[in-house]
Amino acid sequence: MTNFCIRSVCCIFCLGIGATAFGNELDRNKHELDEVATQASYWQYGWTSFFLGSLTLQARTLASDSTSKQQKFDAKVSVVTSGSGLLSTLINPLPAAFLREFHSSPEATTAEQEAKAAMGQRILDDTRLEIVRRRSTGFQIFVLTEQFLASAAIAWLDKRPQDAGRRFLLGMAVSELFIFTTPRIGSSPETTQVTWQILPNGISFDLKF
Repeated sequence: MTNFCIRSVCCIFCLGIGATAFGNELDRNKHELDEVATQASYWQYGWTSFFLGSLTLQARTLASDSTSKQQKFDAKVSVVTSGSGLLSTLINPLPAAFLREFHSSPEATTAEQEAKAAMGQRILDDTRLEIVRRRSTGFQIFVLTEQFLASAAIAWLDKRPQDAGRRFLLGMAVSELFIFTTPRIGSSPETTQVTWQILPNGISFDLKF
């Protein structure tokens, strides 16, 4: 009888420790998610709205009878780049911007707390991975290539090299702002930075790893 009581007390004690541990982990995840959720939401919805607005503006330009051929050509190029940006935010969003399921999940029991803590950690991990991807060398090269091709179309297909240069600078400025404003979570790994400057005989690019 004494051994049974001791074992019962030990089991209750261990369950209490387990519940406290899951509760603490859940509290940490909630705190970290709350910190990044606001930034992620501003970034996610802000840039999605920006690209939607750009597409709407270009569509109006293409539909207008008073628009010149050059303006329509530029609008077609912008449709491609803005469409690419919109797809980027819709297909690969920041998970921390969508926490409705996490907040609505129950946490009354130890099992529910464990499941919710795991869900919170998964959201944080997925968000961190997406941020690292957007600041990676591959993504920087993709952005650079996209803007180069868009400007090349204006320069060679529409025979306007000066307008192409201005379009490239504007496109790169927006693209770098798109990347720079991506939220930061904790201590993310070192990522690549692209710096560029205008020189008398061209444009210089530097990749920093």
